[in-house]
Amino acid sequence: MPLWSIVAILALTCAQCSSVEGATLKIGMMPYTFEPIIRYDPTKPPPNLEPPIDGLYKRFWEAVIQDVYGYDSVQFVPVMEYMTLQDTIGFLTPHLRSGAIDVAWSPDASGPQRPEFDDMVYVPGLARTNFAVLGRKEIKQNNLMQFVTPLSGEVWGMLAASVVMGGFVIFALMFAEKHNVGRKEAAWSMYESFAALLGAESIESKYIAIVMSSPLGRLFRIALLFLVLIVTATYTANLAAFLTAPTTVLHGPQTVDELRNARVCIRSQPIANLIIPHIGFNVENGMSVVDNADPVKTAEWTERALMSGECDAIADMEDMARMRLLAECDKFHMPDGIRVGEYSAYHIMRGGAGERGLVENVTAAILRHLPSTERIDYYKDITGKGRTCPKTDYGTQTVTLVSLGGVFIVFFSISFVVLVAALAKGFMDKKDNNNSKAIATLQDSAMKVAGDVRMRTAFEEIARLVEAVKNIPDFAA
Repeated sequence: MPLWSIVAILALTCAQCSSVEGATLKIGMMPYTFEPIIRYDPTKPPPNLEPPIDGLYKRFWEAVIQDVYGYDSVQFVPVMEYMTLQDTIGFLTPHLRSGAIDVAWSPDASGPQRPEFDDMVYVPGLARTNFAVLGRKEIKQNNLMQFVTPLSGEVWGMLAASVVMGGFVIFALMFAEKHNVGRKEAAWSMYESFAALLGAESIESKYIAIVMSSPLGRLFRIALLFLVLIVTATYTANLAAFLTAPTTVLHGPQTVDELRNARVCIRSQPIANLIIPHIGFNVENGMSVVDNADPVKTAEWTERALMSGECDAIADMEDMARMRLLAECDKFHMPDGIRVGEYSAYHIMRGGAGERGLVENVTAAILRHLPSTERIDYYKDITGKGRTCPKTDYGTQTVTLVSLGGVFIVFFSISFVVLVAALAKGFMDKKDNNNSKAIATLQDSAMKVAGDVRMRTAFEEIARLVEAVKNIPDFAA
């Protein structure tokens, strides 16, 4: 081969190398802050035409470009159509074909199914993510009635009913023993029942004398003491926690099953179709297409709707949901049991024959970068992955009627039996007593009549004797 040919080939090769060495890869990017993907100077309103200051994609491409042969820098090119986030393949393709950008981020994966974009190809994205939800967190501060919170309203209602039932039983026991009862005894019975429920019964009290005087009374006392034991132990075990710490109430769905029946506000409407199959009802925001692409406006709307009760939860990509959670731990909570769907944001590039080398080069660089510790570190730094809100004292779970239902069933069952038996005994004794009185009255009447008869006979006998004496001649003279 002639020497000049070798020189020409080397010169051409060097010219080609010099045409790509140090080249800049142009990345199409949205011209507004979209956490955690991209972040611009917060003092400047969108559209932002200057380079971003931070974000996952800024750090991602600055790291990947170091491994892309022939390129050593990236340029983020603002694409105004990102302001709508509608048909991203459709509006990105002209920019790619014209060479204005080399690669772009696309949440729309419809390209391969649309023949008009057969000259476009996908390359791996930054990461796959699931969807999570944010619920409302309510912090209830201590108040003057904090002492009643260990037990639910239903339990307090049943305790009041127990006092009334106990009063009826004590009254019935008095009726069974004394027979003569009135309003004074009824009021006293209620007082003794309330005092006994508080555990304030005294061995010298009139109540003890009544309930211990019969088997029915002793059976009732066992049931009452059982109720007092369980309720007192349950109440005192939870009282300190409720008096010393604020109660945090978590609203909204806690499981995937609950999510399927919930009203949900989806922050990013362009990806709503990926979330809707997992929720009960999608709450529409009524915003324009442009406003729906504004993360600030959609975040404000979802928070307002959640706090007002218009929706039960906010659905978002897990990373974005976590960032909102960490920023406002006093407002939101993110249930660990809800992770649904899967979302992958791809990169789209020109796929023509002359572009395959760059596509393969970029793809290989991305695949080498994804498992790196560098990516894991900045991912955690920006999204807060691995961090949680400060530990919140959710207080002690309020004791409900379901928890103590068995105790009340035992008490009311025994009390009812004692009440019926005592009333039956009282009425039977009263009937027997009335019969005895009737018999005694008849006896007294009979004796009185008998006495009257004897007295009349005696008077008649005396009268007859007087008449006989008068007929004696000497006596008459």
